[in-house]
Amino acid sequence: MSVFKDIKKADLSTKAINSAITKQTVQHPIVLYPAVIGVLGIIAGLLLDAGLLSWVIGIGGLATSILSFGVNRGFRKEEFASAYIEELFSQLEKKRKDYTLKLENVLNDVDSQEGIKQFKRLADKFLTFNGMLKSKLKPGEITYSRYNAMAEQVYLGALDNLNDLANTMKGIQSIDETYINKRLDELVNPNGSEHTLKEVDALKSRLELLKKQRQKIDFYLSQNEEAMTRMDEAIVAITDLKTEDMRADMDLEQAMSHLQDIAQRSKDYN
Repeated sequence: MSVFKDIKKADLSTKAINSAITKQTVQHPIVLYPAVIGVLGIIAGLLLDAGLLSWVIGIGGLATSILSFGVNRGFRKEEFASAYIEELFSQLEKKRKDYTLKLENVLNDVDSQEGIKQFKRLADKFLTFNGMLKSKLKPGEITYSRYNAMAEQVYLGALDNLNDLANTMKGIQSIDETYINKRLDELVNPNGSEHTLKEVDALKSRLELLKKQRQKIDFYLSQNEEAMTRMDEAIVAITDLKTEDMRADMDLEQAMSHLQDIAQRSKDYN
């Protein structure tokens, strides 16, 4: 099961955030309700000949709606953006807490030593990133929330890889490589019977399957190593920020963009 199942459409791009701001602004009661009243007033004036009052109500409602939209868009933009990101972040955080409780046991069950090491290193890096970000940027502001959610996505993607790794290892536990190689040595006979040749083909097919599954395991581990490298780059970039009140500089923005790329690839793979 992928931890991204319910959040595959989550998007932290500037375009998605602006779209969310516009949606929240339009749907805000002080924008939506006056617009509805305004439209009804004008319709009444046009179709029902309701008199001057209906036109006053209609034009006044639309004017109030447009003014409210402008005020919200101009002065509450960051508030709406933060609300969008915080909602996404809360989903990611809940997924992470639920997932980490189960995943370590799964890795222990399949005796994945490298997987267990990555599990612990990922947790350490995520906590370090979170602590550094909190010390340099203000929790609640849009930049902090956006970067924090990006790191959550990367962390969840890495946990997903470890879960897939564990499932892959479970799937090949029944393939006894030692027995297969021993049996193949026993069957080395160019003049073997048809049944012997079929057995050889079957044994070789199992070895090929084992090889492919091990390559998948290596892929999951390597992808996680790349994610941790990108997280290290982001941590260093955060460290280089000079004051708590500074906006993120270009180095940090680039590092976080790389993290976002990793997160997107994790969603695609899952």
